[in-house]
Amino acid sequence: MGKPTDNRASVLARQRNLLVAGLGVTLVALLLNGAWGRVCVSRTVLVPTLTQESWVGSDGTASASYLIDAARYVADRLYNRSPANASLINEELLRVAHAGQYGALKEQFERELLDGRLKERDVATTHFPESVTATPAEQTVTLITTVATFVGDKRVTSERLKVIISFKSDGGVPKWYGLREEPL
Repeated sequence: MGKPTDNRASVLARQRNLLVAGLGVTLVALLLNGAWGRVCVSRTVLVPTLTQESWVGSDGTASASYLIDAARYVADRLYNRSPANASLINEELLRVAHAGQYGALKEQFERELLDGRLKERDVATTHFPESVTATPAEQTVTLITTVATFVGDKRVTSERLKVIISFKSDGGVPKWYGLREEPL
């Protein structure tokens, strides 16, 4: 019976020692940073480990994994839309659009919002990607996806598409330049 108490006592002692050590480190950090008398909040940020090489070259070209991530972002924004989020999504898409396409896209998005049919009919879309492949030499990504359209909570269409998303350097950064859809 003495063992569990001893174990608990040693666990409590270790926890107390860690707490004291942590307080000591915090106190030293406060003193070194000149933050004594101020409230400091710290955050721990966990950065995911990249499993593939992702890069952007000085000429504005990008690796396959970078292109895939960027294309998935564009596709998710374009095909996961509802009347409630359309304005926000349009703004997000314009931020990643190539300068050469910005004006035309902005005009198209504004026309869709002013049209009002999206909101009136409660039209929403979502997509279900099946595959995605990049062609770094052409700075394109091909996505096979099924796009479903809903009016209210009723699915009215479902279309399987091959979507080709292209990127072009804009100030040394690859930006969304074009999109072509082909029914499958």
